[in-house]
Amino acid sequence: YRKLSNSGAFLTSETRIVFNGGITTSNPSIGVDNQGNVHVAWDDLRVFQTFLDEIYYRKLNNNGASLTGETQISFTGSSSTKPTIALDSQGNVHVVWDESPQGLLYKKLNNNGVNVSGLWWVPNAIFSGDNPSLEIDTGDNLHLAWDSAWVVYYEKLSFGNNLNNLTGRIILADNTLGGNPREPDIVVENANKTYISWENDLPGAYDIYFRSVTINTTTLQPPSFYRGIAPNAKLAALKIFDMNGGSNNSFISRLAQAIDWCIVNRNTYNIKVITISSGNGTYSANNCPSSANLPSYANNAIQNAISSGIFIDAASGNNGNLSGIAYPACNSNIM
Repeated sequence: YRKLSNSGAFLTSETRIVFNGGITTSNPSIGVDNQGNVHVAWDDLRVFQTFLDEIYYRKLNNNGASLTGETQISFTGSSSTKPTIALDSQGNVHVVWDESPQGLLYKKLNNNGVNVSGLWWVPNAIFSGDNPSLEIDTGDNLHLAWDSAWVVYYEKLSFGNNLNNLTGRIILADNTLGGNPREPDIVVENANKTYISWENDLPGAYDIYFRSVTINTTTLQPPSFYRGIAPNAKLAALKIFDMNGGSNNSFISRLAQAIDWCIVNRNTYNIKVITISSGNGTYSANNCPSSANLPSYANNAIQNAISSGIFIDAASGNNGNLSGIAYPACNSNIM
């Protein structure tokens, strides 16, 4: 666990929250209650005799200190994976997970991880549930998306004495046009408005897709359907680091080679934009390295790319530094 500011600056160090003897731990999901406490669910194989994953839970304070121990919340005798967690207005913890191959299971916990509901099968997701994503609205209704056999589903639920379906199962995307829609993610605006995105590898259009769902007491409003940003864009990915990273000089040398490659191949691949997701050092506009004082830097390649009609943007840095930005982002020719 690590806490960051709104600008991405680190506010705490990395905190280990799972101690399972080195057994595989996967698929963490996180939620925050009204007091700022952090609730985490995950799956792991610590009950290694069964070779089956189980779901675990832990509560932390706002700085990552543990407020509860690691609590196992699934005891089913089959593989329990991919938990998704959300908190209601009373601080109760709601968890849904994939109980392969039977479907999706639901459990409600109090604010300290104590079971208050027992186990419930999610309606309409029995023998057909994977990759669940859960959110809760201000009325404490549950909004759930999942996929099964290349179909993305949604339903709205409530939990009183049992788990009630308020909408029925709604198909958001299927594979009738090809592709394999899967791995949805959901965000709730209010009790009647949700947004769901997912990935789909449609031939020639592998992308992220999006749909909004508007619900009232009687009808499901026709949702809007969008594809991801710049859906027809083509990417050429150039790797400038090996598995060990690289020294400053090797980074700059490889960066220059990558930019030169884009210039040479700009007509073949219709290259219009170079995006550089790496950087080095901290500089202002006044002391940004130049070809004159550091010939190994990539400014010549950058200038040649700009002169060739290629737009360049670069990462400014990851540490929230207020005194400068990284090279090559500090170069005046780069956005």
